[in-house]
Amino acid sequence: MHHPIRLADGGDNTFENAIAVCPNRHRERHFGTAYSESGDGVAPESVGPA
Repeated sequence: MHHPIRLADGGDNTFENAIAVCPNRHRERHFGTAYSESGDGVAPESVGPA
C-alpha cells in the first residue's frame, strides 16, 4: 500500500491517502526507477523519493 502523503510526513493511514500498488512499483515511487534497474536491491543515494 502506497501513501501519496507519506505517514512520516504527517499523512493519514486512511483509504483516501492510500493506493494499492505492487511491491516493485511501490519501491519505484519511493526510490525512483534506478532502484529496480540496479538489480542489487539497494537504492542509489542520488535517487530521491518520487
